[in-house]
Amino acid sequence: MKFTYKELLTEILNSGLDSEEIIEVLDKMHKSDTINPGFYLKYDEEKDSYECWFCNVEENGEKYHGPTNYDVSQVAGLYVKEIKTGKNITK
Repeated sequence: MKFTYKELLTEILNSGLDSEEIIEVLDKMHKSDTINPGFYLKYDEEKDSYECWFCNVEENGEKYHGPTNYDVSQVAGLYVKEIKTGKNITK
């Protein structure tokens, strides 16, 4: 599902994170389109919207990627989970 950057920011701001955690999420969003090692944001310039995509690499090196159909709340949840579990989402 496609969503705007404003919609994603609104979900993150309303997620219950404290100020420091929100700053950490925003900083990481600014530095990378990677949410975590398996998910990333893909920007559609024509429609000025984003979509969450997955990328998996099999043991034989073959890559599989495509849209997840996650809505904006599910994508915000991925960011929140990364912050709450203390993982670095930019690696």
